[in-house]
Amino acid sequence: FFFAHSSSCSVMVWPVLVCIALLLKPLVRGFSGEIVFGQSSPFSGVSGDVGPRLQAGVLAGFKEANDAGGCHGKKLVLHSVDDGYIPTNMPDKAAELLAIPDMFAFIGFYGSATTAALLPTLIQHQIPDIAPLTGSSSFRRQFNPYTIHLRAGYDDESLTMLNFLISEKVVGRIALLYQNDTFGAPAKEGIVSALEELGMKLVCLQSYSVVDDDVASHNFTRTAEKFLAHSPQAVILYAVGTWVTATIAEMKRLAEDQGITYITGSWMGLTLSSRLKASRIDPKGVYVMQTF
Repeated sequence: FFFAHSSSCSVMVWPVLVCIALLLKPLVRGFSGEIVFGQSSPFSGVSGDVGPRLQAGVLAGFKEANDAGGCHGKKLVLHSVDDGYIPTNMPDKAAELLAIPDMFAFIGFYGSATTAALLPTLIQHQIPDIAPLTGSSSFRRQFNPYTIHLRAGYDDESLTMLNFLISEKVVGRIALLYQNDTFGAPAKEGIVSALEELGMKLVCLQSYSVVDDDVASHNFTRTAEKFLAHSPQAVILYAVGTWVTATIAEMKRLAEDQGITYITGSWMGLTLSSRLKASRIDPKGVYVMQTF
């Protein structure tokens, strides 16, 4: 099981701030006493443990910059709001942040569906969205000058997952659970396509919707039973929060000692270790990708 500590989030802040300072130097100098950034992330809901960690990483980077004199003498300030990882909340949350005087840029946003819902606001107000925590290919295949990516896309991440499973773990029977939206659907298509090129296909495919499916009442036993009926050697989870941990927990309970490999992506790197520990789930055979 591989895990990157959440404090590493602060590492990503410095290169961005340096680029902003160099490219937008006249604009930065035009601000009064502070350079204001806005963050909308989940501080509640199915991914409610992600927002505070992203916030902590950004604030750590800002503190380092401010202790060194700020950016051209200006103090970096962060305002955070809770969107609950609900895409329909994004217009109101963006408006709330934009109402703050001297809002310079967005930073520390989380999720593909939420980022997609934010795009019209970015374009309308011409405000940068720095380092959103999403690798969705839909944001990379069509250029958007207001979104500044600092991480690899899910296409690259998916291929690395498959290479790990097929070449290193030597498994051939792979199943997939994915979130059916702009986050998981493109990843599913990429995984299916990559397997087809190798003459392989998924043994089982299941999906869910964060809009229509209630995680609190979802029957994870049924999900686990459906997967296990196809005897997978590995399960890829393009899912978030409880959808990941509850699926793994129930499959481990029912499968006992079948040696199934579970792998999820970098978006779970901030919280998966603590979630497994809190749920008393044996981490053996559970892997999480990391992108640098």
